[in-house]
Amino acid sequence: MSKASKYLDHFKAYRVIEGKAIEKEVTLVDQFDKEKNVVLRPVLFCVPVAKTHGDKTTKIINARDHLVVYELKPQEHDVKFEVSDQFSENTLKTSACVWLCVPSAKLKFEEIKRRP
Repeated sequence: MSKASKYLDHFKAYRVIEGKAIEKEVTLVDQFDKEKNVVLRPVLFCVPVAKTHGDKTTKIINARDHLVVYELKPQEHDVKFEVSDQFSENTLKTSACVWLCVPSAKLKFEEIKRRP
């Protein structure tokens, strides 16, 4: 059974096809290490979603909070995790830190019509 936070939304990620390059140096500290890196460009925009799995629906907790996922200069990090979520318990092995997820606020929304 998952021990994940009940206070964190599920997110659906949309690929970013247009956005300004950032090129900002940051220092990132997590439970594994501390590294300097460069934030390159936005690659995903994540919106909170209500999700139904089987007979259980997880509601949106905070509809205002979004994530922008930025590409980083890849840094090698070989780490293995054992994780649990509502789909499975799993062992995940990583090879590199490649993205940074940044809490964001959506300021404006405009639907773009696709060409047939």
